[in-house]
Amino acid sequence: MTGDMRTMAIQLPEELFERLKAYLKKNDLKQKQFIIGLIEDALEEDEAEDIAEQPETEEPDEPDTDAEEE
Repeated sequence: MTGDMRTMAIQLPEELFERLKAYLKKNDLKQKQFIIGLIEDALEEDEAEDIAEQPETEEPDEPDTDAEEE
């Protein structure tokens, strides 16, 4: 991921914030690293589902070269 950066600020319930801090410490992660990972995982999963839901394109039928001409 390169290019310009944007800031995203959110408010969390205190209990959730404390759980998050404990998780980050336990797993030696930075908040930014963790949140970006969550976002990337969710977007990749959604994109994979979109691809899976697309109808398969069938190749056009080739003319029957064995058929007798009238």
